[in-house]
Amino acid sequence: MKTQENNVLRFSDPQNRITLGKSAELNGGVREEFRAIKRHVLKNAFSNTRGDDFFEPLNRIMVTSIGDRAGKTFVAYNLAKSIADEQEKNVLLVDADVINSTLSRITEPQAKEGLIDFLSDPEANISERIHHTERSNMRFMPTGRDHYLANELFASQKMSSLMKEFSERYQDRLVIFDAPSLLDVNESVALTSHMDQIIIIVEEGKTKEKDIKKVLSRLPSHVKIHFILNKTLQGNGWRDNIHTANSTDNDESVHGSNPVA
Repeated sequence: MKTQENNVLRFSDPQNRITLGKSAELNGGVREEFRAIKRHVLKNAFSNTRGDDFFEPLNRIMVTSIGDRAGKTFVAYNLAKSIADEQEKNVLLVDADVINSTLSRITEPQAKEGLIDFLSDPEANISERIHHTERSNMRFMPTGRDHYLANELFASQKMSSLMKEFSERYQDRLVIFDAPSLLDVNESVALTSHMDQIIIIVEEGKTKEKDIKKVLSRLPSHVKIHFILNKTLQGNGWRDNIHTANSTDNDESVHGSNPVA
């Protein structure tokens, strides 16, 4: 899965609104991979296998990585676009990467307020910070202004209330959060407690097995964890669990032959 930064994400503003413009067309193989990922995510989100009368969808999804530049924003954006192709589903793409807000930086026009502004302002209205895109069933929420208490805002009661609203009010919608990498970033760890599913991008040849174990030890037990092995010549791996070496001091990099089982 290639992530050429100059053609992955394009934003334009032809009608005086924030719109997700055309990105470089994915090749057929990568497009099919996103369809496979989408099907798996949708199944986990909306399958009421027990027939519960008060079933709550597992529709709050965080896309993150172990380290930087693994391709998480590319995955989050294209997964959201693929879900928007569905006839009866809506998707909200949220830029929650307070460390490197790629999605928010390349919108035209620049959105001045977003998630952080909503959380830091007791009087803020969430609807004013969610923007339409050129797809009728896809919305975008930018990060907003920098705030030195972003970690505390993500752990706040207001964030919990917002996430509850996302789960209960919009039961046909998936909310996809493009989040910072998990390794040594407290804001990402704070976000994980609000999620139903977490997709972790593992970069072949760079991600260390010991770092995967460290990250897994910090994640809440109730969340469904998925892994994508990215930037591999052997095809991208997709699994619900991951097996690493027994030693937590294993400093080997993850490769297509050993990480996913």
